[in-house]
Amino acid sequence: MGGQLRRYTLAEASALIGPLGRLIEDLRAARRTLAAREQAGERSAAGGTNGGGDEDAAEFARAALTVSRGTAQIERWGVVVRDLDSGICDFLAERDGRDVWLCWRVGEERIAWWHELEAGFAGRRPLDEPGGT
Repeated sequence: MGGQLRRYTLAEASALIGPLGRLIEDLRAARRTLAAREQAGERSAAGGTNGGGDEDAAEFARAALTVSRGTAQIERWGVVVRDLDSGICDFLAERDGRDVWLCWRVGEERIAWWHELEAGFAGRRPLDEPGGT
């Protein structure tokens, strides 16, 4: 996502995980709707049947709008969603005078992890780890 990243404090990022988690769930559901519509369209084209009509078109439009608006909101927040399916999100932050990622996954109660900018999810370390970074 190409939006401007903002630097978060732990408190600011923590305040966002509720709305962000709900938005990611909405995006997942909308993506499933779009994928189902695409598969149904492929089946109807192959079988020569009707693709579904106005109700399906409206559902498709709502799902597409959800994806568009949700993606734009995440960009406005300046959060990096690494993987929508697993819900891995990174918040740019400062730790010991340098930029790092605060790392959170949908379903986790709180932000308890961080990693270096170049490290991925596998490089996550606990925020409360003794000895600093």
